[in-house]
Amino acid sequence: GMAFGTGTHATTKMASYFIHKLSVEHPEAIGQWSVIDVGTGTAILAVLAEKLGFGLITGVEIDPEARRKARENCEMNETHQVLITDAQIDEIKEQFDVVVANIIDGVLIRLQKDLLRVMKPSGHLFLTGILQERDNLFFDKFIEANQLKVIKRIQKDEWVGYWVQKH
Repeated sequence: GMAFGTGTHATTKMASYFIHKLSVEHPEAIGQWSVIDVGTGTAILAVLAEKLGFGLITGVEIDPEARRKARENCEMNETHQVLITDAQIDEIKEQFDVVVANIIDGVLIRLQKDLLRVMKPSGHLFLTGILQERDNLFFDKFIEANQLKVIKRIQKDEWVGYWVQKH
């Protein structure tokens, strides 16, 4: 449809990999873990998180057409744990065990305070959508500026993804 996110883009594949890897490493815990997918688009990552066994999942999306499509996709995939909210990231008050943000690096930098605010102190943050040519700038302005611990950095095509936690 009109919304971004068929699942084939390199950044979506990286985010999917991080979600899957976390589920394999913590199979006993993920059913209790909450997930927020910021910039959910078609909700493909939110659907994946539910299929892998994560607990409550919230999708946040700025585009009303994408939210409509995300809800449609959740219905088609018979999700029961995914809520596509009309609230924006700056309005979210809860904290989540896993924060997924598959968004272009400039927007990630603008949203960093909110992304870190909605992540529980021991939570996991997946940041994909960083262009390789801007990786050093992103690392300085987001990862180092917030003293985040890099669990894993991966690269696919011209894109970079980070799995980070707070120190």
